[in-house]
Amino acid sequence: MIPYNIINYLATNETINSPVKGLDPKSDDRILSIIGSGDQIFAMLEFIEKGQIIATDHWQPQIDYLNYRIDRLLNGKIDEFSGKKIPYPFIIKGKEYAINGKKTNFDNIRRRLNYFENEKRIEKIKKNINNLKIIQTATKIQDFYDENYNKIFFSNAITYTKDIQKLLNKLPINGLIYFSESNNNKEINTENSRLILDQNLTNKARNIEKTWYKPTTYRKIK
Repeated sequence: MIPYNIINYLATNETINSPVKGLDPKSDDRILSIIGSGDQIFAMLEFIEKGQIIATDHWQPQIDYLNYRIDRLLNGKIDEFSGKKIPYPFIIKGKEYAINGKKTNFDNIRRRLNYFENEKRIEKIKKNINNLKIIQTATKIQDFYDENYNKIFFSNAITYTKDIQKLLNKLPINGLIYFSESNNNKEINTENSRLILDQNLTNKARNIEKTWYKPTTYRKIK
């Protein structure tokens, strides 16, 4: 039985495929990603046929929840993988789903459930599941020193990550970083980090984002 009461994120409160549009995952990409609910990891994993998603979270229950979802996926329990059977008092318990009871929050839950009802998508995710690497409870930036990646997705947790500059220093030229909110980059010196706004990918992400988030994608230059 999943301890729903201690898991912070059972489902994303962003439009699930906004990072797919904003990061434009390719077959051989290596994407450094926060785990959270795992929704965006699975969404991006659909496209990672040769590369890897390197996933981590500072909260062990989120890692346990991701492993549970992988197990449900591989065992064909898609309703349990997608969260369709999660008791609603839990899935809407946090502030991300209870802000004035906004209807868009419940619409977003339905959108993510519909996203995982696509059988072809599910089969692609299952096929690529071995391209997911989970780093257990990475609490220090040093935990990533030996990792290579060309794209970063940390949702809005990016500003809470200590020494984020060191992550950006390892981002290669033409590498991408996705901010879930346009002000997530306020603590990052984009000029010193050699980051420029990728307007095309930003527009694609914002065009499908149906919540209050305003995603932004930056590209590293020489």
